[in-house]
Amino acid sequence: MNKWLGASFWRTVGALGTLPVFFFFAVLLFLFSPGWFFLPLVLLIVFSTVVVYLVKFLFPRLRPDAKRLRPLGRCTLRNLWLYVDQGSFPSAHAARAAGLAVLLGLFSGVVGALVGAVFFLLVSWSRVRLRRHSWRDIVGGAVLGIVLGLVSWWLSPSLQWWFIPVSAVLVVE
Repeated sequence: MNKWLGASFWRTVGALGTLPVFFFFAVLLFLFSPGWFFLPLVLLIVFSTVVVYLVKFLFPRLRPDAKRLRPLGRCTLRNLWLYVDQGSFPSAHAARAAGLAVLLGLFSGVVGALVGAVFFLLVSWSRVRLRRHSWRDIVGGAVLGIVLGLVSWWLSPSLQWWFIPVSAVLVVE
């Protein structure tokens, strides 16, 4: 049992909350869904990335597993990303997972909200278990994710004018 729930398992669970995984699912939604969930998810990904990393830049906080913050060094995009990403508050994984839970609840009802909540709890626990975040970081990320999920849902109908689902383009009459 302990081996099953070891660090490797929790790293895999935590990876589900990463930016590339969310982009992968957004592309799948774009290609194979009617489009109702794609735009809010993309808005959530963009908003959560920008807001979370802006907060991390403005209020740098040491991760639980780190000894000290590395200095920024030469100002390149890569160095800036590495500098900001070493901060722990708020958790970007928790923000994306909480925002996804909100969107699933809004679009799919109680079942979607429950699936989203379980996903959020698993990703969040993995981040704490691996000592990448404290519970304060998780709560901060969750609050941002909930707010940004609601904003993404609220803004998506007004931005639908530019979105043409692939399925509509591929239909041959």
